[in-house]
Amino acid sequence: MKIHCLLPFLAASQEFDEDFSGSVRLEAPALDSEEGGNWHIAPHLLCDACRIISMEINKRITSEINKFPSVKSGKKELSEDRVLEIIEEICDDPKTFKDAGLKVIDGVQRISAPGYETVQVPGVTQGGMMWPHRFKIKCNQMVEENFEDEWEIYKYVRQNPSGLIYKICYQDEKADCMRYPVSSVAQNKDEL
Repeated sequence: MKIHCLLPFLAASQEFDEDFSGSVRLEAPALDSEEGGNWHIAPHLLCDACRIISMEINKRITSEINKFPSVKSGKKELSEDRVLEIIEEICDDPKTFKDAGLKVIDGVQRISAPGYETVQVPGVTQGGMMWPHRFKIKCNQMVEENFEDEWEIYKYVRQNPSGLIYKICYQDEKADCMRYPVSSVAQNKDEL
């Protein structure tokens, strides 16, 4: 007798024999032409991409602020040149998002990246290929559409240390997570 168990929090199904030995079957993402050959991120993946990029910008700026006690305390600011370098390092360096890729979670294609909620879910991540370039395009687009310049991003992070994801991804009806929501992500400001 085999017991089949489909766990809702895993992107896998499991089969157990009577002695509770068994196997786990992980599902690899199936690429259609949009995910496989396009230079842009498919619409159903834009919310994940937005949140991953916002998280990375916030993390890097906060990390740089915390390196300097006088900046951390608010007595001084980072230089505008350094802020510009940080944003350029994030958006233009292909290594920033080299570990991002597609993962099927509960039958839904999602983007997985280090530090993001999807990385902890067991499954196969199909990365590489065009993902670093896609993130480069999306990152630069987000910066241009949401801020006048990189210094404005820095000032926003200083004033709202955990609010960057909300501002970029959820704040208005044109934001990626409002236009293309993912059911298993936070849907309001209090959860971010």
